[in-house]
Amino acid sequence: LGFVIPFFFTYFFNIFETDLINIYRIFLISSTLFLLLGFLEDIFHLSFFWKLLSQLVIATYIWSNGITFDLIEIFNFALISDSKFYLLFSYLITTLWFVGIVNAFNWADGLDGLASGLFIISVFGFLIKFALFDHKILPIAILIALIGTNLEFIKNNFYPAKIFMGD
Repeated sequence: LGFVIPFFFTYFFNIFETDLINIYRIFLISSTLFLLLGFLEDIFHLSFFWKLLSQLVIATYIWSNGITFDLIEIFNFALISDSKFYLLFSYLITTLWFVGIVNAFNWADGLDGLASGLFIISVFGFLIKFALFDHKILPIAILIALIGTNLEFIKNNFYPAKIFMGD
C-alpha cells in the first residue's frame, strides 16, 4: 500500500493537465494495473504463474501502445524496423525489461530498505534530468511525490522492518 499516495497525487494533477500526452496516459494505466495486481495478490495469494502471466499482459499493453525499444543493434547489424523479426525482438526485449524490473524490485524488498532506497536513488536521477533539461511541471511533481512518499516509507522499512512494499 506504500504507493497509493503517489497514484492519487498523479491522478489529481492530471485532472488539471489539459495537454496530457499519450505516454503519461500509458504510464498511469499500466501503473494502476500493476498496483491492482499487487492488491489482488495480497488478497487472493495468486500463484507465481498467474502473477507472471498478468505482468506479461501489462507489459504487452505497454509495448502495444508504443513504449518499445526502437533501436536494436546486434553485432553492429541494425535490424530493419519493418521486419517481423524486429517486431518480435522488440516485443521480447520490452516485455522482459518491464517484467524483469518489476520482479527485481519485488525481490529486493526482501532486504530491509533496499527496494525503497534503490527506488529513491533512481527516481532522484530522473528528477534531476527533468528539472535540468525538460522543465515540465507534471513529471517533476510526480517524481517529488514518489520521493516524498518513499522517504516516509523507508523510515518504517529499516531493520526491524514494520512494513514492506509487497508485490
